[in-house]
Amino acid sequence: MLDQLKSHLEKSGEFLDRIVDQVEDEAEDFADDSRELWKLSKQHVRQLKARLSEASTQLDTASDEARLQAHLAAMDAHEQWQTLQHNVHAFMRYANDKSRPVLDHAVLQSHLAHMDARDFMKESGQAIKEDFHLSKEKVEQASMKAAADIREHCEGLIAGLPK
Repeated sequence: MLDQLKSHLEKSGEFLDRIVDQVEDEAEDFADDSRELWKLSKQHVRQLKARLSEASTQLDTASDEARLQAHLAAMDAHEQWQTLQHNVHAFMRYANDKSRPVLDHAVLQSHLAHMDARDFMKESGQAIKEDFHLSKEKVEQASMKAAADIREHCEGLIAGLPK
């Protein structure tokens, strides 16, 4: 399950790279307003890619805390993407006709990535939550048993002391 999440995160980063490369190839033909808007959008795309990469890296660690942080980072990246979509739409309005096919393709890829992320969260989010709670319950049960064993051992030692 975590491997699937990591794969989705890495593929999303690759899609973002391809989008940037394709738009950069056409950026020379943009109007001045469009170029400025693209520079701003490109910074947001880089931030999003960095956040996805951070989430992927955190998945490599074994602790539950790191997995939780990776999950939160992926959710944060999703929120950043929501904000970024507004800039992408504004950019599309100012781009000239030659850039339209590239932008249409970029929007389609981002929508597909968004749908993949939403589907993954819908399918896997609950399972991750349940696994975490199950692990938490097992640790709590083990802690209670250890405490009871220690108490019983101490009671046995006290009972064996001379009176």
